[in-house]
Amino acid sequence: SSDLFAGPFTYELVTGDGSNDADNGLVKIVGDQLQVAGSIDFETNPTLELYIQVTDAGGLTYTEAVTVTVNDVNDPPIDIALSASDVAENATVDTVIATLSATDVDVAAGFAGPFTYALVAGDGTNDADNGLVTIVGDELRVNGGIDCEANPTLELYIQVTDAGGLTYTEAVTVTVNDVNENPTAINLSATDINENNAPGAVVATLTATDPDGVASSFAGPFTYELVTGTGDT
Repeated sequence: SSDLFAGPFTYELVTGDGSNDADNGLVKIVGDQLQVAGSIDFETNPTLELYIQVTDAGGLTYTEAVTVTVNDVNDPPIDIALSASDVAENATVDTVIATLSATDVDVAAGFAGPFTYALVAGDGTNDADNGLVTIVGDELRVNGGIDCEANPTLELYIQVTDAGGLTYTEAVTVTVNDVNENPTAINLSATDINENNAPGAVVATLTATDPDGVASSFAGPFTYELVTGTGDT
């Protein structure tokens, strides 16, 4: 004989002891299907602990704690960090500006590293100074003329790729530190003088040209003196 009370069955998530129902909120039951209802994240929940009740056609119930294993899949990196955020102007080519590192939630899964880094095209502003640097391994290095007066900051667009091929891109800013540069010219307000002028007569006013500019603390005040040269009189 057949059991008339067997079906149809209805299923629902029910309250358990706080552990065996810990992840009930991440799923839902639609008919006889258990469906995703929230964020399923291996790093947070490597298993889903669910408490499910079934009710037969006669109204009797059975409740069971079930465990669903969450399979890890590759997640992209989420951040790029630099060990330093500034560089001195006039630093020579191949000077290391910073060591690059990445944050990836897959650290324990084998997807995270090794990472590879590259300079990539941005929007024309956030990659404006990509040509002044290069990346060798995980090192950001000087690759051109770094001049505080021309570029007080370097705007760079860097991409990191994880071991599974997923990428993350970030705009970073490196501050260029001003250093004192030699004056490049001495200017005289006049280059001639009448003979027979008395001692102390002003021949000319001296000014200097300095690439550090008026906004720099290195540009002035200037001091002037006569020094020994070749054939000076």
